[in-house]
Amino acid sequence: MKVVKDYEEAESFARELGVPVAIKAVIEGVTHKTDVGGVKLDVKPEDVRKVAEEMVKSLEEKGYRVKGLMIQEMVPKGQEMLVGVTHDPIFGPIVVTGAGGIYVELLKDISVRITPITDIDAQEMITSLKTYPLLKGYRGGPEYDVDKLREIIMRVGQMVDDLSPIVEMDMNPVIVFEKGRGAKVVDARIRVQENPMFVPPVKKRRKESGC
Repeated sequence: MKVVKDYEEAESFARELGVPVAIKAVIEGVTHKTDVGGVKLDVKPEDVRKVAEEMVKSLEEKGYRVKGLMIQEMVPKGQEMLVGVTHDPIFGPIVVTGAGGIYVELLKDISVRITPITDIDAQEMITSLKTYPLLKGYRGGPEYDVDKLREIIMRVGQMVDDLSPIVEMDMNPVIVFEKGRGAKVVDARIRVQENPMFVPPVKKRRKESGC
């Protein structure tokens, strides 16, 4: 993945990768770039310049200011999930997981836990989802790498416990591949705050005791 400033660099990097890419516009204040036409998928390297120029022109006509272009290698298809973090003023960091992709607001299928996150917490977060059967091979479909998704949830929980300036994180989609093939974060947004958020005393005690 690389953020570039011009079409020439975008094409050059895509040719260097040598595979179809995703082009995402970097627009300040816009989280869901798909909603405004700021994402183009499965673009061949030789078509990157033309597609990028057309996308930027369309966005500028709508009043958006494009600060750059993110070029990413297209990843294999899989189950789209989300893993994120929000902050509660009383309980501190809260980890979220659920069905991801462009239908996240429509499905609203999420599960949350307060940190610290154990392996049991992470597993229960996944199995409590309404869309969990899709991960286990619904109606003859492929079974996906739930173990890797559980690992990602636990790592995110540990990271926000260790790095208190992180107050918000949105990793969507996290593409979970078929069982044994892992997962990959395709898009992520992290918000930090200079002054660490309040950490409840009970959570401090749990961390100090190693629980």
